[in-house]
Amino acid sequence: MDSDRDRADGAGSLDGLDEETVDEVRWFLEGTLERMGYRVTTELHRSGPEAILEIVGDDSSQVIGKKGVTLDALQVLCNRVARKYSEADERGYVLLDANGYRAKHEQNLQELATKLGDQAIRERRTITMDPMSPRDRRVVHMALAKFTGVRTQSQGEGSDRRLQIIPMSAPNRGGGGDRPRGDRGGDRGGDRSGDRGRRE
Repeated sequence: MDSDRDRADGAGSLDGLDEETVDEVRWFLEGTLERMGYRVTTELHRSGPEAILEIVGDDSSQVIGKKGVTLDALQVLCNRVARKYSEADERGYVLLDANGYRAKHEQNLQELATKLGDQAIRERRTITMDPMSPRDRRVVHMALAKFTGVRTQSQGEGSDRRLQIIPMSAPNRGGGGDRPRGDRGGDRGGDRSGDRGRRE
């Protein structure tokens, strides 16, 4: 399994975190952002196990950071706070967003995955993407899960872990039954290329 970031980005029960836990997380996040000098507040939304904290305000775009690195770091901290205050059987998680960054970023990744899937089939070669976070790898895995003619797997360790898009030996773009199932599902529960039972 790909580190505890995966829990923050794609795991958990449908019960979610209770209101008291979410309040503690929200208090921590807003206090941290204030000490960082950002003029922002947060809005809470719920979606299944996710407690989505949307950062809004004059400086919300600055909170994202280059390639979302600041937002991701804050999200890791928020989920650690959530685990500190939650009951043992609470398995929800916190997702941070700002200015709709998550949705835009995932759409861009899905479009890139489709483009690279076509390229892998056309050129009949494996395409290795740049290192990505577990959440981003999962987005690409799932975008190509029903993309007939390629399969995906991840390789490498830690921050250098990369996703590969591999063309099938006899691609058939018209159907959907000849693709191996071994690499579907991506980083949910670990990359299918060897994460099972391992944490980074």
